[in-house]
Amino acid sequence: MKAISALFVSAALALPTMAAAEVSEDRVLEFIEVMVANDCVLPEDKAAEVLPANGFERDEAGAIVKHLRGEGRMNRAKRTIYLTGPECESPEAVRAGALQVLKKNDCKVGLEEFKSVFKKSGLEPMLVKQELQKMVMGGEATMGENDTIMLKPEVCS
Repeated sequence: MKAISALFVSAALALPTMAAAEVSEDRVLEFIEVMVANDCVLPEDKAAEVLPANGFERDEAGAIVKHLRGEGRMNRAKRTIYLTGPECESPEAVRAGALQVLKKNDCKVGLEEFKSVFKKSGLEPMLVKQELQKMVMGGEATMGENDTIMLKPEVCS
């Protein structure tokens, strides 16, 4: 777990051993493919399994995350990385991102705090609202007092 925590720290800090120029575009594209295959969301614990299984060592993954953040294509919030861009705007990817954010926010969000809660993830607010509405209509979430959307316990686990 410490090694994966270091991945997230490495993503936030410059890596002296691996300059951005050393990140091959092919590896960046492979990393993007892994992210898309995981609905553009990787929490720290899942990253610990998925990234090494796809041939990404800690330093390389950290450099790629830093590179993508520099391009505005990746965000990090609460031990989770989020890829952004057109390939991450599918309903499945938006839903996965919204669920991850909500799980880290006690499985609820009020309309007043909506933008601040989802801002760091980089998820498109209108797409998130659409997915949350689908969850309410599908019985996976409820609309509570003060316009608070709450995930049902079975969805939040």
